[in-house]
Amino acid sequence: KVGYRDGSVDLTALHARPQDAIRAAVAIYPTFMNSTPAVEVKARQLVDAGYAVLIGDFYGPEAPENPEEAFAAMRTLRSDPAAMRRRLGATLELLRTLHPDLPHLAIGFCLGGMAVLEMARAGQDLVAVCSFHRMLETSLPANDPIKPRILVCHGDADSLVPRPQVLAFWEEMDANADGKVDKDELLKFLKKMKQ
Repeated sequence: KVGYRDGSVDLTALHARPQDAIRAAVAIYPTFMNSTPAVEVKARQLVDAGYAVLIGDFYGPEAPENPEEAFAAMRTLRSDPAAMRRRLGATLELLRTLHPDLPHLAIGFCLGGMAVLEMARAGQDLVAVCSFHRMLETSLPANDPIKPRILVCHGDADSLVPRPQVLAFWEEMDANADGKVDKDELLKFLKKMKQ
């Protein structure tokens, strides 16, 4: 466990690293329940593959204990997008402090999936981000070229993120991708989805 802060809020991250050479450092943004055994298993798999990991803390001492509390805590966190980005950025600052000379990546699950996209939109200097199942819309869209490569793993039948939001996300990323979007492949994929 590693303590860190976002303003006056004390946060606790979980940090692990391999015994041997480290390939890169990965910030893991967990689910709306904060760190869970499933997220910690994914972290261990990354460590076993040669990555240092840091599981961030969304809530600090107000961490939820059940889904109802987690939904309320998530709503509070998301109610101020700029403050939420500062909280998310504190995790990356700690990762960079712990591993200043390594490439930095971020992955996220559920609320964490949204978090990594917010970090990409905010211009964080990351090699790549991977979002697993989360909302794609934002109240603070990207206005500058997005630095990291982005992988979004999102189910087409997800009722929480209807197809118009997926298309709006694609347009936002395309407008700010600095030439990294393979439009032909994306168009082929979207045509297949419509069939």
